Amino acid sequence: MSFKWKKGAAGALAALISLTGSMSFADGLDTVYIDLMLKALEVQPVEERVDFGDVLKITLYDNETIEATKSNYQSQLTDSQKDFMTQNGITSATVVENLEALKTWSFNDRMALVDAAVSLNKNGMLSLNNKYITTTSTGGSVFTPPDEVKLGLPDLGITITKPVLGASQGFKDMTKHWSANYVTLLTRAGVIAGFPDQTYRPEQPLTRAEVITMLVKAFSKEYKALKPELLPMDVKAGDWHYDFMSYASYLNLYEILDGRALPDEPLTREKTANLLANMAMVLKLNTEGGTSLSFSDIKTLNATSQEDLLWLTKMGIFSGYPDGTFKPNQILTRAEASVLMIKMMQLFYGNLE
Repeated sequence: MSFKWKKGAAGALAALISLTGSMSFADGLDTVYIDLMLKALEVQPVEERVDFGDVLKITLYDNETIEATKSNYQSQLTDSQKDFMTQNGITSATVVENLEALKTWSFNDRMALVDAAVSLNKNGMLSLNNKYITTTSTGGSVFTPPDEVKLGLPDLGITITKPVLGASQGFKDMTKHWSANYVTLLTRAGVIAGFPDQTYRPEQPLTRAEVITMLVKAFSKEYKALKPELLPMDVKAGDWHYDFMSYASYLNLYEILDGRALPDEPLTREKTANLLANMAMVLKLNTEGGTSLSFSDIKTLNATSQEDLLWLTKMGIFSGYPDGTFKPNQILTRAEASVLMIKMMQLFYGNLE
């Protein structure tokens, strides 16, 4: 790594930690600063961006290194970096305030923030920041409805008490899978189980009925008692999904087309977003807070789907892919569904463990 780039890391760090403008990370990202940061990085060769990331990770490694950065970053700035800070209103106070804010972030999230910046992943940076700007002083989420609002939800069959966790189940195909922690928690909450051969089959695609079953079991113990006056013609007593699809219809969670619910249709990520957004409304999750992500492949979606998706990204339920796409037509997998369910449950119930 060249000395020039080592020295330049301090200036880039000043820009990175100033993304929120004049306050701390807890007060929200200013996307103008994110764009400036990404614009500055994208002109650098990939190798130099990677080198920058390595230096920045050391700089943000722990509270001790962050304190050292607060003390000496100004002496390492080049004239061009000083000009950049001046032109964009980045003061010393801004840098110090944001370094202090980063001390409250977990180690993994600080490292992930650097990785997102180096890989030019704007959505990744926003998603990480949303995690902190939507957290209350007591550790909860700004999206969680107040207790007095929750009290009316049992009339709709919603269980407002946190689920009691059971014993962990071991799956031989989940040992190193990226969703393992979510799957473990979801199975402990009794929302889903594995297969008789002790597998979970995380990449197996899901149908509408299967996703709805997970969603219903995540939030209701009284679902069998509530049904709409008129059921879709393809939801019949005796079907394995009858109670789940019936209750979901009672809550108006899904669209009925020509009298049919299409329970066996593979569920796309777009349709999943519609389903989760409707459930979020039933649960009275707050609509304010966080920063919506942007995706390059959702402009052709209808207005409702775009609105649902952007709301869910503010809540941190969906985050998309590193290349800036959402892949709305891709079929949801068991692993992806497990992650989504846990994220929604934690917004409503708080930490499940």
